[in-house]
Amino acid sequence: MRATLLLRRDHDELRALFARLHDGDSVAPRLEHFRELAARLILHTQVEEWFFYPALEETGHAEAEPMVSEARFEHARLEDLIECLLGMNGRDSGFERGVAELERITFQHLREEEARLFPLAERVLAARLDALGRAMEQWRSRFDVAA
Repeated sequence: MRATLLLRRDHDELRALFARLHDGDSVAPRLEHFRELAARLILHTQVEEWFFYPALEETGHAEAEPMVSEARFEHARLEDLIECLLGMNGRDSGFERGVAELERITFQHLREEEARLFPLAERVLAARLDALGRAMEQWRSRFDVAA
């Protein structure tokens, strides 16, 4: 599967996981859904960090470096927030606010990638996107039973 299609599929899955998180009223199922969302989001960011972003940077394209730098900064924010939220019990007053902030940052990041980074990758990595996607799937399958 092309790398950009694989990442778009991940984005759709993350959106669905956020929606599922909002469906539950009880704390225990919500925490379970949140843990699943957190694990999927971290796995997704790792695939981008270790495969997709380096491939874009290697092209030397002028737009790639600032876009990848911004995306990495956003990933760090997401990971910090996830770590903080995982330390909460779901009844903490800041948990709901933190989840809302995580959703806001995540959705903004996904929109940016889909609008700017993926089109750039389609132009500058066109010949490599299938092989890159296969490498991403192979790596991820070692950690993600649903991959």
